[in-house]
Amino acid sequence: MVVLFSDIKSLECFSLTSVRRGPQVGIKVLDGQLCSLLPGGIFFAKKCNSLYALYMQIKENYSLKELTTMKVGGPAKYFAEASTIDELKQAVDFARDKEVEIFMLGGGSNIIVSDSGFDGMVIRFLNTGREIVSEDDISVTIKVAAGEVLDDIVAWTVEQGWCGIENLSYVPGYAAGLAIQSVNAYGHDAGNVIESVEVLELATGDMQTMTNEECRFGYRRSRFNQEDKGRYVVLTITLKLSKKCMPVLKYPDVVKWFEDRDHSDVKLSEIREAITEIRKRKGMDPHNIKSTGSTFKNLLLTQEEFDILHTNVQKNYGEEKAQALVELKDRFARVEDLYKSQTGVSEIDRDARIKIPTAFLFDKIMNLKGTSVGDAQISHKQAIAIINTGNATADDVMQLFKKIRQLVHKQTGMIVTNEPELIGFSQKELDNYFGLQ
Repeated sequence: MVVLFSDIKSLECFSLTSVRRGPQVGIKVLDGQLCSLLPGGIFFAKKCNSLYALYMQIKENYSLKELTTMKVGGPAKYFAEASTIDELKQAVDFARDKEVEIFMLGGGSNIIVSDSGFDGMVIRFLNTGREIVSEDDISVTIKVAAGEVLDDIVAWTVEQGWCGIENLSYVPGYAAGLAIQSVNAYGHDAGNVIESVEVLELATGDMQTMTNEECRFGYRRSRFNQEDKGRYVVLTITLKLSKKCMPVLKYPDVVKWFEDRDHSDVKLSEIREAITEIRKRKGMDPHNIKSTGSTFKNLLLTQEEFDILHTNVQKNYGEEKAQALVELKDRFARVEDLYKSQTGVSEIDRDARIKIPTAFLFDKIMNLKGTSVGDAQISHKQAIAIINTGNATADDVMQLFKKIRQLVHKQTGMIVTNEPELIGFSQKELDNYFGLQ
């Protein structure tokens, strides 16, 4: 049972069952009793030395489905929202007392929650704030809170005339994703503009600031979603943006949008408008489409791996499609060289790989759009997105993921990987979904 309180100022120890007041806070109390409720909303739980503030609701068996953009998944054993660091620490302390695993939930746009839910504590950290740290005639350094809506931050920077993340327009989720996922879209990579990230270590409660190098950014990866996954909570992100803007219009859809324009005259607001519309047309609209966005990561291949892909495409799909694959590779190499010469940075040098868009493989080579399992379907608008067309379950989504993954491996020799994080799945389930046979 969860105890709920309102305007209680002081109280002696009493039976848990006698407390029935107000919906301000929910907390489980050890040993079925509460002792020494103090003014200011703090109390000691019997036989427990932890302090809890009475301003936070701890909810039990809380459905996560509506908190995700895919709209699938079961409940969290415990759930809390925190807007300050103190509240975050209180929620973490509660999870420690319960000896349960913690999952930090952001905007729910890059996760798939299992149908059985998450047998632990889900915390949604919704701090807000933004500030200019420093600026000169060339650049500006800003700090943004992790709980800020990412697209709001992009809109703000565009309005101010600061460039570096305008191509990340209409990416769903919160600003924390810039650091955790090293968000990458339409030629912009957050890892290239992040100066530092302030984090809280869950195990110790210590706060520290990590430099860009310490974050170990790569293509849609960082230490926060790789080797240190679940170890830290991102609190703030510091970005260095340019005031001397050179439009990055390298992706085919964007190039086509501005094909009759001198690229040097394109305004940041026009880029934001174009990319927002392109994403909507591709079905990447979280307001109208139930999806995680990109379900599959793009392929980053060595020359040897590309040769295997080319040989298999030629064998199974014919010479014409094999030649189209080569032309795609060469086109991306040219735009990458141009981007690097203009900006001094590279999207994929850190990985030293050949980039092949998985959407091209799924759509132009393998014709996978519309493939479905239950109400989970490969989008007709964006081939690397699995969408929920009605009442799909998490198992529907993952069975479709498995079906596509096995087919791609069989026909091309490539192993495609998941973009969204998978939450609450058992090892047995994961072994099944990721099996290649």
